[in-house]
Amino acid sequence: MMRVVLPFWQKLRSFYLFDLPYLPLILGSSLLYLCSIIVTNLLEENDYGSIAFISHLAIKIWIVTLWLDKLSELLKQWEKLLVP
Repeated sequence: MMRVVLPFWQKLRSFYLFDLPYLPLILGSSLLYLCSIIVTNLLEENDYGSIAFISHLAIKIWIVTLWLDKLSELLKQWEKLLVP
């Protein structure tokens, strides 16, 4: 994974796409979620269903915490629109 993901990430960082505010979070979240699904399937195949559920839940919580800063900015902007 380190031989594939890191060179791909470094190549991707050289493009102008990282000027977009949400793209790194979207890519990071999708990569984390994909790894979580792979690990969960492996654990469930080996009869570790409860550990699979806990690990998948932990990754989901981690992804939400990554997005909390952007979510707070969005809520502040909405508050400015709603309050006269």
